[in-house]
Amino acid sequence: TRGGWGLAKTALRPGFPVSGEGSICGRPEHFRTENGDDQVKIGQARVVDIAFFGTHQRCHLQPLADPSLNLVAHLPQSASHKPGDLIDVTVATEFITIITG
Repeated sequence: TRGGWGLAKTALRPGFPVSGEGSICGRPEHFRTENGDDQVKIGQARVVDIAFFGTHQRCHLQPLADPSLNLVAHLPQSASHKPGDLIDVTVATEFITIITG
């Protein structure tokens, strides 16, 4: 976790070592703001800005738990968020990468 961002043990594959510190890594196109069956909530963030890029909307996010971080999410064309909105940030379990050590 970093400032309250983290994953539940159930989000990881069986046998994954869960002790110690690590970093959650993700590509911008893997972050979402909806809660599907395969999505895991990793924290809340405030929308700093959002711009339409044709195939997606690029969204800059500021995690509430650590405002010094800046995340970029490529959201679907249908995303209707506005700057200042508070959103849940999710990622599908198959796209979770954790770097430890």
